[in-house]
Amino acid sequence: MRVLRAAALAAPFLLMAQAGWAADKYVWDGNGGGQGQKCSSYVFHVELTIENGRATGWWLQKGRDTRKFDLPVNADGSFKGEVPISNGNIVYVVGKGGNPPTMEMSGYCDWGGPMKKE
Repeated sequence: MRVLRAAALAAPFLLMAQAGWAADKYVWDGNGGGQGQKCSSYVFHVELTIENGRATGWWLQKGRDTRKFDLPVNADGSFKGEVPISNGNIVYVVGKGGNPPTMEMSGYCDWGGPMKKE
């Protein structure tokens, strides 16, 4: 009975402490690759957070608009989806949580890879 009472008293404090925890943010910086002639000259910055069953974040190609994504994470930690960009074009996002997580994008170019903890 004492254990149950102690657990009941501690639960609200544990929930408050957990609410203050921030999810880890991961980044990737690099150049594109793939079939396009200019892909290797394109510079990208990607940020990723995996929390509460969602992979969220954004990427920025230098000189272009920021593109956001919010994708469900499967039970095995993988996620994938399509992000519309412009003129009906789509970028395909594929990744997997882990240490470190990985994330790769493909469309007009390819970019991404293992992420670094920020």
